[in-house]
Amino acid sequence: MAGFTSYDDLILEATVNGKSYRWDFYKAGGTAPAAGIWYSLARLGGVPLAISDGAAGSATPGAGGTALTNSAGTITLADTSTDLKALVGIEASAATALNLMIYDRLVHVSGIVNNSTGNKDVGSAALPRYTDGKGVQVWLEYTTGGTATASVVNMASYTDNEGNAGQAGGNITAPATAMVLNSMFGPLPLASGDLGVQAVQTLNVGTASTSGVVQLILMRPLATLYVPANVYASKDLVLEFTSLPQMVDGASLCLAYRATATTAVGLYGAITVVWG
Repeated sequence: MAGFTSYDDLILEATVNGKSYRWDFYKAGGTAPAAGIWYSLARLGGVPLAISDGAAGSATPGAGGTALTNSAGTITLADTSTDLKALVGIEASAATALNLMIYDRLVHVSGIVNNSTGNKDVGSAALPRYTDGKGVQVWLEYTTGGTATASVVNMASYTDNEGNAGQAGGNITAPATAMVLNSMFGPLPLASGDLGVQAVQTLNVGTASTSGVVQLILMRPLATLYVPANVYASKDLVLEFTSLPQMVDGASLCLAYRATATTAVGLYGAITVVWG
């Protein structure tokens, strides 16, 4: 069975067998609308390059958006076949304190307007990984900023991790009245007892913002790191925080940060993976 039988085995695979890789990233500065709000780095230039937006939503279930597999504009890693690939470390530095999240971006659906109320067709494409939906979250990412009014939305119809279609989640309110380009919020609430999402059929806008267009993202968070200002921070996911998040073949990894200020942030860092 693929995986690591012990810490010594992990070291052997990483060193003697050469089954390790370090992926360095850099993202140009992005400015969140306020402290405490998440900001997406996926659509900003740097390393990796900016990701392309997903296709528009569709009234036909399974026909909306774009599924991502080793996609351009994301952190991608070579497939390792029967070997299990795991994230063993994450490190980063920025001039402003922030909370960094790395996640696997599975499907994104663009062109959802939230400046008018009512149901918006999503019809998200099938998940390319984590196909049972367990642990898969739904977030919104602004491709056109919203102004004046904080929008209130909910998933009016989604398929849960048990394959039950037509589930409805609770309301969530945008954390600011003015949500700038690339700001994001989530995860969208699920029905009681649900552990994840396989697909989203319809998003409902209960309270509309004065303007704003969002991209709906189905994603699987993998790790977070607190980065103090001007300090190179790191997290060991083997001994310090024993979790070894699995890097599934085809993963399309993206970055987001939770701001502590509105200052533009340039972010440097790296992830390290080992497989065996």
